[in-house]
Amino acid sequence: MSTESSVRERTSVREKKPAEVPNDKTKVKEPSPAPEWNQLALCATNDAPLGILRPIMIVLEISCHGLLWIVATITMLMCIHKANHVEIVFNLFFGLIFDILLVCLIKWLVQRQRPSANYMDMVATSKVDQYSFPSGHATRACYLAIFIAKQVPDTRKLIVFTYTWAAFVCFSRLLLGRHHFTDVLCGCIIGVLEFYVLEMLWISQSTCSFILSPLLGELV
Repeated sequence: MSTESSVRERTSVREKKPAEVPNDKTKVKEPSPAPEWNQLALCATNDAPLGILRPIMIVLEISCHGLLWIVATITMLMCIHKANHVEIVFNLFFGLIFDILLVCLIKWLVQRQRPSANYMDMVATSKVDQYSFPSGHATRACYLAIFIAKQVPDTRKLIVFTYTWAAFVCFSRLLLGRHHFTDVLCGCIIGVLEFYVLEMLWISQSTCSFILSPLLGELV
């Protein structure tokens, strides 16, 4: 009996499958940690890879601030008295107001959060500025670039400067981590469309004179 039992034990041991040894190929790879910086947010803070350029990006940001341009156009309207100049500046003012209201409406409807890399230190912001889509700086920069190129007399240096400035403003939104790429791209498209829509709604010189003559007096 002992012999039979030992034989059975041996056969049972043989029938047992050897324990599987984990293979490196079958190991599940652990997810790599998320990068500390977004791919393009290289100036998001002073400690970012290109943080040394952050002050320049902030200057570009302020240079396209809606409030700055509103104040600038009102100041120009108070200082000029030629009817054709007033017509251009008043339409620019109207376009800026239209741009700000449209961007605020879209941001309120979409409510897309800003990138995680963004450090919220923008100046003179409203409640809707916590949202990301679309980039108001991109819409405004593109609108202004086309407006200046179309309305200012043929000065190539100014046109080149304006388009270059607009491109740098748009790119700065990514470097600062303020916006996603699609926010800036759609902002540029909206800015271009704004110009052509407002061109169809252009306020004539006579209408501008009628509206502003009580404030500016007789226009020449």
